[in-house]
Amino acid sequence: MDDKKVKIESERYNIVAGPNKDTIFDICKYSFDRRTKIFAEFTIVIGYTGVTSIVTDIKITSIQHEDGSGDKFNLVGYCTTGLPSLTNDVAYRPYKFMAFYNSRSREGHIAFIEN
Repeated sequence: MDDKKVKIESERYNIVAGPNKDTIFDICKYSFDRRTKIFAEFTIVIGYTGVTSIVTDIKITSIQHEDGSGDKFNLVGYCTTGLPSLTNDVAYRPYKFMAFYNSRSREGHIAFIEN
């Protein structure tokens, strides 16, 4: 496996804001419908500096209930976001993601895997 992919996959970013539960399920429902676009974003914190980045173009392909609360989910899908590269440039690129998300508090964490 490529070292770069391992590095990105092993880093988790905190989600500090995101969509509600209904929007999460709508994104999954319409993920592959080219005519319907559900707008939603996750706001993530990069590093210890408090710099935020926006995760857009979210397509959720899998939702799993994390516990019995009905508000906590494990999500898998695709998105676009800007992460700092080795040269500290931030460029928006597509990624596959895995996330834990609490739709009640609108917080969680997310890990990105390069496509």
